[in-house]
Amino acid sequence: MEISRRWMGRAASCAAVGLAMWMTLMALRPALVGTTAAQLPLWLTLDAGEFAGLVWISVAASRHSRLFLLASVFTAGLLFCDATFDVASSLDTGDVLLAVTTALLVELPAGVVLLRTALANQMGRPAIAWATT
Repeated sequence: MEISRRWMGRAASCAAVGLAMWMTLMALRPALVGTTAAQLPLWLTLDAGEFAGLVWISVAASRHSRLFLLASVFTAGLLFCDATFDVASSLDTGDVLLAVTTALLVELPAGVVLLRTALANQMGRPAIAWATT
């Protein structure tokens, strides 16, 4: 089994839907997700960039566009920044454990998979292959 461009496009579409729901929740109930009124525009802007990147990946993957590489690198960069900002902004709130856990389990692995898939597709080989027996 390999992570292909088509699979990545579908996964990016699902992630975009989930991120849109998260952004809606954050906009309607910022206190529920631990965001202050002052931080809200910053987090929504960063998440909107990630959302745009995920949609861009989906479109580029479905059209077999060469922009798939650029969209994946752009989105991976935003995910890495998001992880960094989450951890840095949690240092004074006491939510460090949650921020580090989210960074290690979601944002950083997703960014790495995006980069590996994009680069491997650019070179014409599967990014991640598992032996199936």
